[in-house]
Amino acid sequence: MRTARAATEVVLRPDAALALWTDLSRWPSFVEGFAHLLENDPDWPGVNSRLVWESVPAGRGRVTEKVVESTLDGVATLVFDDRLTG
Repeated sequence: MRTARAATEVVLRPDAALALWTDLSRWPSFVEGFAHLLENDPDWPGVNSRLVWESVPAGRGRVTEKVVESTLDGVATLVFDDRLTG
């Protein structure tokens, strides 16, 4: 068995990182197993807003995310799918 490691430092202000994270058009590039968005609350990522998305065929299935906290520093969500709740 082989082990591979890689490290990089990305210089990005926290507000810029949050803007990228909350840009749903970018999710296919970094959310593992993301296939497509099914429902998008227009207030997302505001508190109590929610998203529903579908994973790739071998993935998690339908995923619902509900925002429980949204500040300038970050967004906290509750995540529900067939495999986990967290």
